[in-house]
Amino acid sequence: MTELESVYKAICSTKEQYGKYRKTLFHLHTPASHDYRMLSGSSEGFLKQCTVQELVDVCRDRIPFCQAMDMESYSLSEQQLQVYEDKREWLAYLLIAHELFVNKYELVLVSDHHTISGIEKLKTTVREYYHTTHAKPYPTILSGVEISCADRMHVVIIFDDNNSLQKNEIIRWINEYVMSEEDGTYETSISVMSHFRALGCFCYIAHINTTNLFNKEKNMAGVYKTKLKQEGMLNVVGANNLSAINNLNTVFERNGINKPCYLIDNDAHDIQQIGENYFWIKTGQIQFESVYEALHDFDVSVAYSNDRTGKKYIAALYIEASENGFLQSKNHEKSHDPVILRFSNSLNCFIGGRGTGKSSLLDLLEFVLGSRVKDTEKLDFICKHGTVYVLFVDEDEEYLVRVFLPKVDEGENILKKFGQNPADRYHFNYSFSERSIKEYILQKYLSIYHVVKQDEKLIFKEIAKQQKKTILSNCYNGRYAINDLVNIASGDRIDEFIKKTLFGFDSIPSVRFYKKNKKIDFIKSIKVFQNQLIERNNSIHNIIDPFNEYEENRIQICYEQHFNHIPYFESWNYETIGEGITNELITIENVAQYLYYVLDHVGIVRFIEMVYCPRERDYSLSINPFAKKELSRNDEEELINKVFDVLKKPENNAKMIDWLDNASNNIEKFHLKFNVTSFEGGGNKPLFIDIKNLSLGQKVVAMLDLILGHGKYIGDYRPILLDQPEDNLDSQYIYKNLVKELRTVKNTRQIIIATHNATIVTNAMTDQVCFMKSDGKHGWVEHIGYPSDKTIKKDIVNTLEGGIESFNHKAYVYERVL
Repeated sequence: MTELESVYKAICSTKEQYGKYRKTLFHLHTPASHDYRMLSGSSEGFLKQCTVQELVDVCRDRIPFCQAMDMESYSLSEQQLQVYEDKREWLAYLLIAHELFVNKYELVLVSDHHTISGIEKLKTTVREYYHTTHAKPYPTILSGVEISCADRMHVVIIFDDNNSLQKNEIIRWINEYVMSEEDGTYETSISVMSHFRALGCFCYIAHINTTNLFNKEKNMAGVYKTKLKQEGMLNVVGANNLSAINNLNTVFERNGINKPCYLIDNDAHDIQQIGENYFWIKTGQIQFESVYEALHDFDVSVAYSNDRTGKKYIAALYIEASENGFLQSKNHEKSHDPVILRFSNSLNCFIGGRGTGKSSLLDLLEFVLGSRVKDTEKLDFICKHGTVYVLFVDEDEEYLVRVFLPKVDEGENILKKFGQNPADRYHFNYSFSERSIKEYILQKYLSIYHVVKQDEKLIFKEIAKQQKKTILSNCYNGRYAINDLVNIASGDRIDEFIKKTLFGFDSIPSVRFYKKNKKIDFIKSIKVFQNQLIERNNSIHNIIDPFNEYEENRIQICYEQHFNHIPYFESWNYETIGEGITNELITIENVAQYLYYVLDHVGIVRFIEMVYCPRERDYSLSINPFAKKELSRNDEEELINKVFDVLKKPENNAKMIDWLDNASNNIEKFHLKFNVTSFEGGGNKPLFIDIKNLSLGQKVVAMLDLILGHGKYIGDYRPILLDQPEDNLDSQYIYKNLVKELRTVKNTRQIIIATHNATIVTNAMTDQVCFMKSDGKHGWVEHIGYPSDKTIKKDIVNTLEGGIESFNHKAYVYERVL
């Protein structure tokens, strides 16, 4: 096995511990329901009336392993007889289990009419089927029951099968309040849902589109609907297919009720319907508590499609074991294992105390995918680790990026390993250059392999050197430290940030000087350049104007063109002006002042025309204020001509070229303006202020809006790394704005965050939490999981909320206002 194959297989064998969308079937019926049909088109009593042989034939027709079995003579074991009434019932459940595996369901809610007796039978059959076939994924059975209420609506109750209080109450309540399995209860939906909600169950009105709730002829009293609304019983409802949702939204709106969240009810009473009407729920561990929390975070945890086409994401990080590296495996004291981390393709949060390695992990990812490192100390820190691999996915294509980290001898400068001092001179002035380091990494230490699976074999096709930059730029956007963003926003770097980082604009070409009869044609050059400016202005606005419109009243990108570069006229050669007239009429210093005056009034293009085209000279711009004495009209024009003519001399032409070069290279500027009233809320009139003049918190808000908003606008699906995005932000903004943005963006874009903020982790429903610890010498990931996992919840409380005692004290303090 090659090194690459070994690394890849080690990554793939590492357990995924993040939240994933699970294909979900809600509201499944089993033979325990009185009206179960088994096959489409058959009568309700078919299952009880059919022969065992008829069921055997169906099993042989649909289940492959049954074809090789002697099904006729097969007898149930004693254990099976304790579960199933007879062989007929076992075969019926076997057919359901087969359909669940074939349709690749991971989560299934059983909700029979007024009974829970079918749940354990289906769980047992699913286990038997798995042990026989080892098929995956394994469908986890969630416990529920469907209650037909007196108001002719059906309520589905989802309960925790491991919670004896809930389960026993379900049994007791059914025995006491359900008249019969066919008729249901005399209690209303409101009373049923209120009762079981109080016990911690999740309840919803099933297939609401088939009820009489909004039926004009048979609808219920308005006060009843009002009560359902007030109690939040219409926040999540069931619909028996996706196509019914649009009509339901219209009906809810017409009745003055906010659009609810919809669960898709399969309501299958036969095996043929099992493959229809499903959806996806995002959970970590598949259990009642996870599903319960997911349904309360409906907008980020429930989806009607699992199409993630176009996503580019970091799938895993592999760090070769190294004694000197700070980042180590959890069991580094006992074994010399590599660090292997798998990432969710949505939102990942690294939490832990300061100095545990959260930012270091982001630095390492940035180093591998961006070949970026900010200084010699950070480079030396990173290179103490072993060889690093990143598995990257780009629209289902996998790439394995390997970066060899060179080791240095004690006392040796790390920069020597990056191309400096190859002669090993004793006295050598090492200097850090981010650009040269990046180029050296790409040329010497970084390799990219396209992972191809062919005929059950792994093939690693190395990407050619000239293609590596393209692959990396297509896969990775960048890492943003919030304090760096604040510094960028506070100075002139915002121009370069907008121009290159977000838009990739090239600079305006310098003025091209056209030669005519071996002389430079400045007039033609400047006019061509003026046309370039107009074209440039139009092309830039064609890009930023739609974006500004898209952002509406949040942020605005502004673009300006100004010749701000002023020549130092005092240093130019004026010796020949007027053959000594300067001594009598004007000083050389005042000549320079006059030229500044003209340039300021007419601009650079007109100024060039006045220099090289005498008939274009504007004599209304009087030189008298700069002369030693009052001049006549003719003397004034003569002096102006002499001043401009001297600028055409060969020794001044070179200065003119340098000036125009510098001016054209610094002519355009981008600015970012932020609407401070959108930050403060209240719907006030927009007030846009340049980002340089904002508070620290507002700068962070504006920069994050720009990065995330522009990504959404252009469909940029590349992953983004954020280091402590909560810095300089108040808690209200984090919850109302940043969390909302993260919940939206993570559906289409991978985000990896290092944070100390509990609101980001919990309210954004992070798909994976990595809790890090450190002993001062090394840092490692202690736990990985979904926020709903109990271990992760404890880590969040202990690390981000100050501990259980601190959290309880907060709850006590806030109890009355809450």
